[in-house]
Amino acid sequence: MSLKPTPVGAFAISAGALPAGLTLNASTGAVSGTPTASGVASFTVRATDTLGNVGTRAYSVNIGTVSLTVNPSSLPASVVGRAYSQTVSATGGTAPYTFSVSAGSLPTGLTLNASSGVIGGTPTAAGAFSFTVQALDVNGNVGTRAFALNNRADPASDPEVQGLIHSQVAAARRFASTQIDNVTRHLEGLHDRFQPCGLDMGIALPTDAYAQATPQQPYYAAPGYDSRGYARQSSPAEQVARRSQVAGCGGGGWTSSFALWTSGAIQFGTSTPTGLTNSNRFVTAGLTAGIDLRLFDNLIVGAGIGYGSDRTDVGQNGTRSDAQSLNGVLYASFKAFDAWFIDAALGYGKLGYDNRRWVTADGTMVNGTRTGSYWFGSLGTSFEVKYGALKLAPYVRGDITSTTLEGYSEAGTSTEALTYGAMQFRTVTGTLGLRGSYDIAMNWGTLTPMARLEYRRALDGAYSQSMYYSDLGSAGSSVLNQASASRNLVTGSVGFRASVPGGMAFEMVYGTSLVAGAEQVRSLKASMKLPF
Repeated sequence: MSLKPTPVGAFAISAGALPAGLTLNASTGAVSGTPTASGVASFTVRATDTLGNVGTRAYSVNIGTVSLTVNPSSLPASVVGRAYSQTVSATGGTAPYTFSVSAGSLPTGLTLNASSGVIGGTPTAAGAFSFTVQALDVNGNVGTRAFALNNRADPASDPEVQGLIHSQVAAARRFASTQIDNVTRHLEGLHDRFQPCGLDMGIALPTDAYAQATPQQPYYAAPGYDSRGYARQSSPAEQVARRSQVAGCGGGGWTSSFALWTSGAIQFGTSTPTGLTNSNRFVTAGLTAGIDLRLFDNLIVGAGIGYGSDRTDVGQNGTRSDAQSLNGVLYASFKAFDAWFIDAALGYGKLGYDNRRWVTADGTMVNGTRTGSYWFGSLGTSFEVKYGALKLAPYVRGDITSTTLEGYSEAGTSTEALTYGAMQFRTVTGTLGLRGSYDIAMNWGTLTPMARLEYRRALDGAYSQSMYYSDLGSAGSSVLNQASASRNLVTGSVGFRASVPGGMAFEMVYGTSLVAGAEQVRSLKASMKLPF
């Protein structure tokens, strides 16, 4: 400090003494030096100007004797983009305390409140930051502590996390759509026949349009064709070939009210979520089995169970989701008029996921299991017309699915393991399609080429996946928000069905679906019907 009268005169200690190690410059009034002893020193400084005027002031200087302790011993990590607030405090000495950063620097976006000791703000850059906090009490006592604050990246912006969450959502939607397709394909087959003497086995149910057609189930007949769709001028032999019956069932009549069936499909392709970078490669299989009950001539109802399996690989680092589903479904097919059919299905299922994720920050793997549930519904109608061996059937259908995924936590050696909250999402899909087939008589039976063309518009509802670093707790929770979006799918398939007298039939169908810029799905369906 410097003491200066006006005009400059002389300074002197008139009472008491300076702390040991300090001196007073008589001409400048500067008190300086290095204290060599602790304690409180009281003294009076006298100043004399050039005219002999005198002034005095008493002073008291404390040379700190107490070492302050700054707490806590460490600070929890912060997360980029998430509000952060932690308080440092001091013990020892005499409050109030003044806090400051004496070395290093806080993460960008954080500040230290000098009076309260609160380190707060919203960090804007990831990384490790080292700094020292100093506490000073009213008596000049000082304490310091060095901190290393790890400012972690926002997990919701991690491509591995984004891709993994999307894979779970997409798998649930595929499980539901696969079950809907399996059941609706079966219901299309019921338009042609209700066969209590056969067991349909395999992937995708054959729809043998002629083998089981009966006078009790006529089609709309174009001019020049009879009520069963056969050309009025066709030979009896040709009609018999087209209407060959299963041995033992007799004339196409109903010998039982029940029938068993199975249907399924396998899909494989890639998907890139809107706004995300990692592509997902998936293989999804679905199998459905059920039992039909004919209540009336124009109404068939049934119940079934379905199983699904999905594997999705995310990106290139080994992130993966393996999923399974098990569901039950009720369905009905109603023949409103000879050529007009109405089909409906309603199902509920459970989901299970086995997930593993590559941790970008430290190059390790973390794992976690997740459960969920979903329900689905479908309502469609079709109008079927036969021109001899050719059958055409335009149709429309509406589907809805709703899924709930429960929260789960990842496990592993990494401190970057996450805990995820529960989430819900829905999808509504409208389908407009045309399917057709043509029977060709062969010396061994009937060969039926088939084709289908569909346009689907899927409205995917928005979803929000909350998450936080497990070791930090939910206070630093992040959210991955996926906005609602629409998908326009064009699906085409071609295949054939081979059926022989006696009721045995084999079917193979290949299809592909395209979503502009986001997804390509290919499917392969094979089926076999065996009489018993």
